[in-house]
Amino acid sequence: MAPVDEREDTCRLDGTNDPAARPAQGRGWAHRTKHREATMYTRIARTARPSDTVATQMVWPVATISADSTLTEAAASLAEDEVGALAVIEHERIVGIVSERDVVQHAASERLDRVRVGDVMSLEPVTVTPSTTLRDAALVMLEAGVRHLPVVDEEEEIAGIISIRDLFAVYVKAEQDS
Repeated sequence: MAPVDEREDTCRLDGTNDPAARPAQGRGWAHRTKHREATMYTRIARTARPSDTVATQMVWPVATISADSTLTEAAASLAEDEVGALAVIEHERIVGIVSERDVVQHAASERLDRVRVGDVMSLEPVTVTPSTTLRDAALVMLEAGVRHLPVVDEEEEIAGIISIRDLFAVYVKAEQDS
């Protein structure tokens, strides 16, 4: 896969980064930070233990969307990218999370094409760093009552995401191995 052009802050999940081809609302695009290549959403295949770091299991790239996008666009992105949550990015920083649950909660009572992501996203999401242990990430999720945890680097830019499913797999495997 070709490296992402350093002049662009987003890249197509298929590895291209032609700005003319970029969808207006970012559907199908993944946020990138310096020195990264675009790949399809990647899960680390190696067996991890709860004492390992988040970096060993986080998913990269992260599916993103803007706060100005509609919930219809968010629903399409969630389905197309086969993910459970989208990071809401503004000025290179994560400002919120919008999940399948957010979309479903509004689907029955409102027209999704009239509701903006920024109106329903979880504000100021709880985050962890790549060096956080998986055990500590699980505790953060439990205490915050969230299912998706953005991973941010030292510059507070999104570096990945880890879900409750990722952590569940680590704990089940650790239990089987003990």
